[in-house]
Amino acid sequence: MPVPVDHEKRRQIILDKAVELFGERGYSGVTFRDIAARCGIARTTIYRYFDDKQSVFAYAIQRLTTRLDAEFRDMIQASDASPRRKIRQAMCRILDMLFEYKMLLTVIFEFLLHEKQIGKDIRHTVRRHTIGMRVLLIHLVRDGIEKEEFSEDVAPEAAGSLFYGILESSILQIAVTDTGDRTVLEAEIDLLLDCFENKA
Repeated sequence: MPVPVDHEKRRQIILDKAVELFGERGYSGVTFRDIAARCGIARTTIYRYFDDKQSVFAYAIQRLTTRLDAEFRDMIQASDASPRRKIRQAMCRILDMLFEYKMLLTVIFEFLLHEKQIGKDIRHTVRRHTIGMRVLLIHLVRDGIEKEEFSEDVAPEAAGSLFYGILESSILQIAVTDTGDRTVLEAEIDLLLDCFENKA
């Protein structure tokens, strides 16, 4: 009697192995055949779960960003730190991950450039994967204003965008130009937090 297949588990294994491959070889250096070989299954079997290499990559990144969003929300909710401290904790944790996943960031850049070159509008893709972090940062800034830690003149959406801009710059420095300096990036975060501080 055949052993029943746990399709969700197999799907997760495919995604995990694909991320390993993309990190090792880059987006263009991986084929469906490579993913199947790494998973130890037939290439035709993968088609039961994903349409093409692009969909494997997109699902893998979506799963990663969803997991990160949940981790950050849990971290923020569990902390009794001030809003300023929570923002710094979240930003520093993201920097940890950016340095840890440097190769994967490079692959994401490659993927986005590939999509742009074939005429796809990548703005929606990027926004979909980053909206959770943007919303979290804006919420923390609002909380800081309500608790009078930040000035009431601070616009939460603009402040959230500035923090997010530091992260975008960090990604470029870490994954593309290889100039990311952790000390400097943390100093930028602290400087921005100082600018928002309620001086009254």
